[in-house]
Amino acid sequence: MKAKYLFLLTLISLACQSQAQVFNKKAIELNDKAVKILQGSGSLGYRIEKSNRLLDSAISIDPKYTIAYQNKLNNLITIKSYNEAITVANSLYKIKPSIEIGTAKSALLHKKGNIEEVRSNFDQVIRQAEKQYLSQPNPTLLCNIALAHFLNNQRQKALDLLDSEVNKFNDKDKKQINAFKRLLPSFTYDEILNSHKAVVKSNKLKNPVL
Repeated sequence: MKAKYLFLLTLISLACQSQAQVFNKKAIELNDKAVKILQGSGSLGYRIEKSNRLLDSAISIDPKYTIAYQNKLNNLITIKSYNEAITVANSLYKIKPSIEIGTAKSALLHKKGNIEEVRSNFDQVIRQAEKQYLSQPNPTLLCNIALAHFLNNQRQKALDLLDSEVNKFNDKDKKQINAFKRLLPSFTYDEILNSHKAVVKSNKLKNPVL
């Protein structure tokens, strides 16, 4: 269980690091304050409400500040505010399309029982991710695509994809992919959401500022 959880965190965090770009200095400061509030005292609901107000301010200053969107998404998932979380996921995906956020949205839709929307969303994000993979193959993206297929009730397609691509990578990456393949059959939607709750990002990604 612990190994699978760490794998999910790795797949998400590596994807987030790829989003590094130039962000507004004031927006970064507000985001950092929002993260610190989550680590402070008071009820979880109070801390998240206060944190989200700061994140909204950061987003207002820098509408393309993806880390602030991600932190707000994590906050909303933590308090099970799924409708708002879906709205934030949509906004984040428009700014920076990624299969990680697309999968999180599908997990949120699944939680609400919107099965047809889950499938439709997966079809869209998988197509986008496959185009990205063709131009820039990497093991993390490959594993995320396989995970999306698996959660979309396409288990064999997920396994076949990993088998067909694994030998294109170096030994270290092959080890990662094969380890992921062994864990794949036990992944669930709830674990996707739990992994997002656990990811709290601040300015540790060392984004350059304006």
